[in-house]
Formats: sequence, structure tokens, C-alpha cells
Amino acid sequence: MEADWSVEIGEDLPRIVVPWAAEGRRFCDLRSHPEDAATLPEAQSYPVLCQALMDLNAPSSRIFTSKCDVWQVGEGDLDWMEMESTVEDTKIGLTCYIDLVRRNELAFAPFSQQEEWLRNVTAALQAVPTRFARADLILRQLISHGDDGKDRDGFAATFYLTGCGRDEKAALHNWEMALAAGVPVLIRAA
Repeated sequence: MEADWSVEIGEDLPRIVVPWAAEGRRFCDLRSHPEDAATLPEAQSYPVLCQALMDLNAPSSRIFTSKCDVWQVGEGDLDWMEMESTVEDTKIGLTCYIDLVRRNELAFAPFSQQEEWLRNVTAALQAVPTRFARADLILRQLISHGDDGKDRDGFAATFYLTGCGRDEKAALHNWEMALAAGVPVLIRAA
């Protein structure tokens, strides 16, 4: 699988906030009850995403998730060379993101350790024998609202995964295969 990582930390750049709140939506803490992933609209539409969220939030995982979403992309947003694909097989894509937070004190480790984490995850994803897909990890600032009312700054990552195909069915299949293959790698490399 094609994979890469980058860092986006700065004043006007997106941050990962845990827990978060938005109008009409709420943070669903899956750490205690990973099976609650089935209540999320995105997971109801995509069973492989539901399983990914349950696996990522399992008690044995050193990761938990904060947010996710899935959407379709057109050929103008895809580069066949970056997808281990062909021009013919890069007509449409399905993309998701999942915000990943390392559990406990791992989220607050120094930047150098966060960078090493992303390098390791990226190398492991590149070894996954999946074509027609691309993964990107972006290291972001984490703001963790503690139960004690104090905020802590740390680091988390947004995991983007795109699968492509000649048509919607092929793109969905390739995305599902890549997500199913990539999640165990994310868990092991955490």
C-alpha cells in the first residue's frame, strides 16, 4: 500500500480535541464500549469501518479514536501513481479519516517519539500487499480535556485512507480491503 506521513502543527491548523462537541454531534467515547461504534452513522453505512473502530478502541489496543468520516472522491482528486493503480482503475475513490489518539501517556510523549511512531506506522503500511489504495498519516496537536477540568497538550494523528476503482463498487471493495489490512498494522505499530 502506498503510505506517507506529515506534520501539521501550528496556530491556524486543525487540532484533535478530546472530548469534542459540535452542534448536533457529540464525542462517542468508544474506549469503554467499542461495540457502541455500531451507533455511529458512518459505521452503520460501512460495516468495515464499524469493525475498524471496534478494533482500534478495543481494551487491548494502545489507540483510541476521536472522530471519523467517509466520503466519495472523483478522478480529479486521485493520482493513479500514488494509489498503486492504473489510469483506468482510478476513476472514483472512497476516502475516510479516523483521528487516532495514543492511550495514556503515549499521547504526551515528546515530538521525537511521535515522529518515530509515524515513521514506523508508515513503513508497516507500505509493507501491506494492497493495491488501489493510499494511506496518509498527519501528526497534529492534541488538546485533551481532563476530568479534572485541566487541558493537556499532546499529539495525535489523523489517518486518511483512500481506495480507488473503475466504478463505485470497485472503489468500495478496494477501500474495504485496505482498511481491513491497515487497521491491524495501526494497532501493532502503536
